[in-house]
Amino acid sequence: MSGKKPKEINFMKKIIIVVLLLIVSCAANAQYKWTSVSYYHNSGAVTPEFQYNYIIQINTEGASKLEYTKNGKTNTFEFNAGKKGLKTLDNSLSKTKLLSEKIDTVSDEKNLIGGSISSATIFLIKPEGWKKRKSPVIMIPNANNFKNSAEISDMFQTMEKLVPDHIWKEAMEQN
Repeated sequence: MSGKKPKEINFMKKIIIVVLLLIVSCAANAQYKWTSVSYYHNSGAVTPEFQYNYIIQINTEGASKLEYTKNGKTNTFEFNAGKKGLKTLDNSLSKTKLLSEKIDTVSDEKNLIGGSISSATIFLIKPEGWKKRKSPVIMIPNANNFKNSAEISDMFQTMEKLVPDHIWKEAMEQN
């Protein structure tokens, strides 16, 4: 033996095992990294005076915009989501598990008829070894069709709350 006591060797082995377990668990929970999120909301089948839609786009730098359309007229408003807002959105995205799990949709027969529509596209950083030209995306065609629709709806609400109130007010007044 090199002069180390058996207790010290056992302690070192335990530390190495703990470190290896941490590395393996981090690798197992590896997530895609997002670059931007685009959220679309449509009021659905209502009379023309009540029809509207909007798109909220937010990237990881905080650069954001709201495109609000009503009566065929679209107005665009730019804003910054800020560090705190980005952290909130990142946490909300994590809760959806869209960045770390396969997405399971419910069957077509459970599609909703009528009502508003909310969808999103999450643009991702190309993972190492990605062979395709375009970066990967996660598309959410209708949030109500996913098993984790509550978490996705929360993410949509988070994005809506990141738009400053004065911009929402201006968008609704201009149309």
